Amino acid sequence: MNELLEIRRLTVELPTTQGWVRPVNEVSLQIGAGECLGLVGESGSGKTMLSLALMGLLPVGARVHGDAWLEGEATADNEKIQNQDGPGRVGAATSTRKNLTALTEAEWRVVRGQQIAMIFQEPMTSLNPVMRVGEQVEEAISAHKPKRSKAMLRERAIAAMRQAALSEPERRAQQYPHQLSGGLRQRAMIAMALASGPRLLIADEPRSTSRCKKEFCNCCKNCGANCGWVFFLSPMIWEWWRKSRTGWP
Repeated sequence: MNELLEIRRLTVELPTTQGWVRPVNEVSLQIGAGECLGLVGESGSGKTMLSLALMGLLPVGARVHGDAWLEGEATADNEKIQNQDGPGRVGAATSTRKNLTALTEAEWRVVRGQQIAMIFQEPMTSLNPVMRVGEQVEEAISAHKPKRSKAMLRERAIAAMRQAALSEPERRAQQYPHQLSGGLRQRAMIAMALASGPRLLIADEPRSTSRCKKEFCNCCKNCGANCGWVFFLSPMIWEWWRKSRTGWP
């Protein structure tokens, strides 16, 4: 069975005045659909840089070596098969596997958000302070599905906010980020990540309240068997996960 994400000896190098440094050095891992993987490391160990490499958001000048293969959803080439063998035959699956380290920026616009999404550490630096929360979730959807009507966008945004455990999602959608608590802002970020239905989600140090960490567990369980999660955790947060009654997803 193909892995949802397969990383092979991934290395990230950054230029400094003292030469090149390697915050990520030959990382290899695999994660399948429906699995949750936790990577634990101290601050400065390269967790965020690895997540940025997987999202195509590395700083200018960074060098990447190795491979990071992402398995997309299989599509059926029905028309081609029907032309060859006549009607009635089910189409064969066509592989959509992509090497994230080799994508162009145009290709990243298709993959980022729709196939792989990220929940960043600090919601207030990621949310637009002058846009309502619901509009920001809708914007995340329309970036990949521009032909959807306003009503369909709103319906999907409310569903994503409900899946991310935002209480009263219809009311929260009309509020601005500063009107939400820290935990609700983080859940709004989760909703934005879930909105376009990605197959792989990355959470970079979910470190809010215990209740919010439990919501991360619930989101993992609610995403179904086709979605994988990668958590980047500090030792302190990992200790909470380990001791929590909620348990690791």
